Amino acid sequence: MKRVGIIGSGVAGVTLLKALVDQTLAKNSSKRNKLNLEIVLIERGRNFFDTFAESPSSNPVVVIHNPVTSRAEYQYFCNEGIKTMSSWIASLEEKFKTKVAHKTGLLHLPKNIHEQKKWQDIFDKNSFYQQNIVGKSVLNKYLKKNTNSDVGIWDPNGFWLSPRKFLLLCLRDVTRVFNKGAKILMGTEVRKIKVLEKGVLLTVRTSDSDSEVFFDKVIIATGSKTEELFNRNSLYLGKKDYSGKTLKLFTNSGQLSRFTIPEEYRRFFPDFIFCKGGYVTPLIKGAIYSGSSYDKIKNEDSFLIDKNNKYNYARMCDIYDKFNTNIDVSYYRSERCTSSDKLPVVGKIGNRLESNLYIFSALASRGFSYSPLLAEILAGEIISEIFDPSVKYEAASNRFNQLVNPFRPV
Repeated sequence: MKRVGIIGSGVAGVTLLKALVDQTLAKNSSKRNKLNLEIVLIERGRNFFDTFAESPSSNPVVVIHNPVTSRAEYQYFCNEGIKTMSSWIASLEEKFKTKVAHKTGLLHLPKNIHEQKKWQDIFDKNSFYQQNIVGKSVLNKYLKKNTNSDVGIWDPNGFWLSPRKFLLLCLRDVTRVFNKGAKILMGTEVRKIKVLEKGVLLTVRTSDSDSEVFFDKVIIATGSKTEELFNRNSLYLGKKDYSGKTLKLFTNSGQLSRFTIPEEYRRFFPDFIFCKGGYVTPLIKGAIYSGSSYDKIKNEDSFLIDKNNKYNYARMCDIYDKFNTNIDVSYYRSERCTSSDKLPVVGKIGNRLESNLYIFSALASRGFSYSPLLAEILAGEIISEIFDPSVKYEAASNRFNQLVNPFRPV
């Protein structure tokens, strides 16, 4: 029996668990000798609602769409990630006869004239955007008013979903098809991580009692708690003695505002997602959600919260600016792990060739866009190393490794 431990049950941990299960089942169906694998998801929260409370998974809405970027490889990476995410959603919706994604389309405008000029240069150099460019007349029609922007993007594939529902359906799918081979340990905190010559030894605390648990492979998928776990165990990304700059992990906060819309205004709001330095959702159960912000301050700073709510309100008023009454507002703040170059960090840490410790973190604001894709890539590598150690793992998606590899210089 081989054992794989996943620390953390946010979007990274849950999607990796599902990818490992899916790929194990696929291998079992094609082999006479069944893969004898146990996958354990370890979570410090007492239940998933505690887990989601401080993470972006607690947000009532996440928006999935392609970015406007001059980095062609990153643009392709995001696009492939969204394709994989859409495939997962279609599969879950079919299996559980429910709706996960709401594909309303997304209108994307530059924040200002300076950004508009950058966008036009990007459009000229990357054919991916050509089919989605729209001009002022189309923008005015969508927004039902004159806009200052001369150019924008209409992305018909932009959509929003409930992150909590998506993750819970992933877990239901895992328990449905792999019940005996998957375990979820709630209320279990990882205190120590010791990388052995073969395998990884974890010291875990459950109900004020410590115990040691051995795994053949361990993946740190802890999101905002990754920095804390690294510091506690003196872990490092990449090589400690690398002479150039190396990746660092940071924790910051994001804020999403919820505006309750009086009934007399609801008919004025469009059905699409609006994006301009952040996003505004369509009307969802009588409310509009607007975000996002990224603050270094982690605590509940009242001045910062009020400032972010005002920014989010102003963005909403770009669509409809004739409110003449107070709008009730509430907010959601969540901590995120980011890397020093703002890209995910996925792969082995420690000794590149021999380590059995991995990281799957720093997904930042686009975790739901590319987590399933990265989970599939990492699961393929892990399963290949466990069951086909003599075969060097190669995958078409490995072109993304240089973007997310923990050993990359910055």
